[in-house]
Amino acid sequence: MEDLLDIIQHRQTSRTFDGRKVTGKTRKELQSFIDEHSDGPFGSEVRVKLMDTSNAGKLGTYGVIKGSHTFIVGSVKQGELCYEDHGYVLQKILLKVYDIGLAGCWLGGTYSKSVFADRMKLRKKEVLPAVIAIGKPTTGPNIANKVLRTACGSDNRKPWSKLFFNGSMNTPLTKKHAGKYRKVLDAVRLTPSALNFQPWRVIKKKDAYHFYLKPSLQVSPLYKMLQHVDLGISICHFDLSASQLKLEGKWLTKDPGLCELEYIATWKEKE
Repeated sequence: MEDLLDIIQHRQTSRTFDGRKVTGKTRKELQSFIDEHSDGPFGSEVRVKLMDTSNAGKLGTYGVIKGSHTFIVGSVKQGELCYEDHGYVLQKILLKVYDIGLAGCWLGGTYSKSVFADRMKLRKKEVLPAVIAIGKPTTGPNIANKVLRTACGSDNRKPWSKLFFNGSMNTPLTKKHAGKYRKVLDAVRLTPSALNFQPWRVIKKKDAYHFYLKPSLQVSPLYKMLQHVDLGISICHFDLSASQLKLEGKWLTKDPGLCELEYIATWKEKE
């Protein structure tokens, strides 16, 4: 994906599709990418399948999605940072979906999970946190899509000063002080999230970027889990953007104790 930063910047969630399954060369290219990119940064076992609707087992989305007949479905074995790995892997695949001219939409609480889980044939200790509807988006104005984007606040992004910090949560990180990581953090800011909660917070400390989760109050256990998936998606945007900009580093999971939020992981720049 040579134009990854451009894909992230201009990507828009689509909830209405042209009614056709993903087939032929496009499907083969996507499947090949899935086969080669199903590993997350934290070592969880993630299985990914492309699933189509069929008369034998229609996959339900409670009316939120229109016209999609192909889904990216990922299960993950329960363990430390498993939801983050799940979000990372599926978002990486979704960015490839946009790269080949299709579009998609994350589904966390608006699909018939039991039907997908049955089709996935979940193994022991596996869970299915979310799926992605994909396909060719419809063209022209779509009132339903606009209404859902407005209801979810999808176009309302928190400013840098609320997401990125320098040394501690008391000092916002400016784009000037982000330096060569400015575009990387711009990509993190554009991460999609459940109900647009945007739960990631990043603290820069010397040559490291520490990811924390700021949970939204009064949410169900489902959305608490999805916020960990969201952190995985934001980590995916950081990781892939840094790679495209040839910024080398590695992921660590040692809490530096910089704040009281839930620590997730650290990007340590290569010395």
